[in-house]
Amino acid sequence: MRPDYPAFSRLLIAALAKGERTHTWLAERLGFTQQHVSDIVNGKHRPPRRKIEAMAEVLGLEGQARQAFLDEAYLTHVPDFIRARLSRLEDQLRDARAAGDRQAKETADLTLEVNRQLALSQELQAAWQELARRHPELAAELKAIREGARNG
Repeated sequence: MRPDYPAFSRLLIAALAKGERTHTWLAERLGFTQQHVSDIVNGKHRPPRRKIEAMAEVLGLEGQARQAFLDEAYLTHVPDFIRARLSRLEDQLRDARAAGDRQAKETADLTLEVNRQLALSQELQAAWQELARRHPELAAELKAIREGARNG
């Protein structure tokens, strides 16, 4: 069994509670079973990549709440060793803020952002590979457009 995803679970639980929504309500809107939503909420399953944006939309999330939800949802797909590294960096950032060490805080902020970008970049690469596997013609066309933009 995969490890749980407490940050994402907390955000999902809060979003459901805010709208007084149930697992069944969310399942019906996303085409899931109630059990699958329960497993996602309880950290037994990751949210499916293809449904993350739809989840945020259905839950009515906006602004920073939406971005935090999306970030945590996509991070559930990042390898465990990177998530562990991010967790350690977040701890260092909290420690630096508590100590009031401005330079250490700025360094920790930058390192955390770089690692988040790396994690999301890996997620994007995985999504691209899935697209290429499922739709090779579309992937080839997009690749040609990208290469034309670089050369033009």
